Amino acid sequence: MADESARVQPIRKMSLRRQVIIAMALALSPLLILGGLRALAEQDAIRQQRYQELVEVSREGMSSVNAAIQASRLALRMVSVDERQPSCTQIGENMRTMELPIRNVLRFNADGQVICAYIGESLIGQSIPDPEWNERLRKGMDQIESSAFPGMALGEPVIWLVRRTADAGGNYTGSIALTVGLQQLSERFPDVKSTTGLKQAVVTANGAVVGSDLISSLPVEWLSNEAILERSVREVVLPQGRRLDVVITPVAAEGVLMLTPSSSQQAKRFDTLIVLMIPLLAYLAALLASTWIIDILVLRWLERLRLRISDMRRNDEVTPLSSDLAGAAYELQQLARAFDALTQSVALHEANHVQALNRMKGAFRETHHRVKNNLQVMLSMLKLQGRGEQRPETQHALRLAAQRVAMMAAVHHALLNEAHLEFVDTDDLVDAICNQIHEQQGWGEESRHIRREVDEGPLPSDLAVPLAMFIQEAFDILCPPSANGLIAHDLRLLLKREEGNVRLRLCCGWDKTPGEETEQEQEANFFLAAFARQLDGRVEKLNEDPGNVIIELVFPVPLPDETWPA
Repeated sequence: MADESARVQPIRKMSLRRQVIIAMALALSPLLILGGLRALAEQDAIRQQRYQELVEVSREGMSSVNAAIQASRLALRMVSVDERQPSCTQIGENMRTMELPIRNVLRFNADGQVICAYIGESLIGQSIPDPEWNERLRKGMDQIESSAFPGMALGEPVIWLVRRTADAGGNYTGSIALTVGLQQLSERFPDVKSTTGLKQAVVTANGAVVGSDLISSLPVEWLSNEAILERSVREVVLPQGRRLDVVITPVAAEGVLMLTPSSSQQAKRFDTLIVLMIPLLAYLAALLASTWIIDILVLRWLERLRLRISDMRRNDEVTPLSSDLAGAAYELQQLARAFDALTQSVALHEANHVQALNRMKGAFRETHHRVKNNLQVMLSMLKLQGRGEQRPETQHALRLAAQRVAMMAAVHHALLNEAHLEFVDTDDLVDAICNQIHEQQGWGEESRHIRREVDEGPLPSDLAVPLAMFIQEAFDILCPPSANGLIAHDLRLLLKREEGNVRLRLCCGWDKTPGEETEQEQEANFFLAAFARQLDGRVEKLNEDPGNVIIELVFPVPLPDETWPA
């Protein structure tokens, strides 16, 4: 449980608005797809409707063309059975009076050579356009129709109507041919209604358009049987950039088709655009509506809640939130009431904690105060006992004990005035220690004092007493109060902070070399080592010169963290 609670959950950087938009986009995407499919279906229906409209427009022209072709076939059949065997010129003149779209009349002999022509005397003796026709007619085929070859006289696109002729015994004697001009057929088309400059036209098998001033040719793939069966509207881009919709329908002649242009291109394109845009606009409108709803119902109230909490953090005031969220949804009002209850509970616990902390600080200060008072009583007793002793050794021992007790009382007095229980300011502690040493050594009267170089910062309170006792014992070694009349000078205390350690250096110089080490100095060295071990440090003398002794102590101090005072 402890490990699970210690885990830090990663913060999701995606906002609620974005999550709602993504969720709504995913939820509405099937509707968009269905709407798109429906739009495509409607667009296909519109195209089919447009196809039917254009086919309906083409019916009149198709009927006229088919009637002309049928009349030409009937005329050819009548001419082929006429026993009078009229000439090509006579047949041509008769066809002109009948107002048929006949371009030329030709007779071929049994070998497939021209024997007469209504137009083009020079054609006599030339072969039939396709020798295969003559073979097929010779074998008994009655009639052949084809638009694969142009007219022999002028080379214009025509429909060849070729019929077999025979004698009374049924023997093949040749054939007679009528060429129906495609230009003459296109002239029979009426103008497309409600459209200026557009006409129906005839299309050959190779894609050439006859009878149109705007369209000269069409792609051949549009003219295949499969393309015609698709029953679709084609789009033609004119050289001027104008776009036309056309429908291609077959007529009653092999290899000939009819072209019908559209008369309302702009209306069709606008309808298609509307059909495709409706589902997309509905989809975007739904996303915008969902965003607006989440803003109105949730996000603006959450933003107000965030701002109020930020104000509370800056002002340290507990203000109820439920009143500000009175107009929000019921769930958000519940959240505000729960937050108010939690805030009041936290404020109450915090107040109790502050009171308990203040009581604890007071108890600690009272403890330091009582310890200091008890030490003062002990100090007075030691001084009284020392005054009554006759032996110098006992007086010296009682004086040293009194100095140690006085130093501990001075440290507890410094701790009593500290704002933090766990820490003591280094400058305050060193000042209290040095002042006590000055008083014990009597240096204040001699205008001598310890020069201090101390790095600022706190020290743990539990190190204060052993550090003070170490400094006192060190100066007792360096500068004893009785040194055969020698005067100590250059008193220095350096306390420097290093990475995780504190380096304490104590120095004392003499005007001449003192005598040998006394028994009291050996005792002081013993206490010095004991206090160094209590500080978990190491102590050493850096200078062997008896006239300028340096003692250094290095002891560890925890690195500062968020619990240390600034």
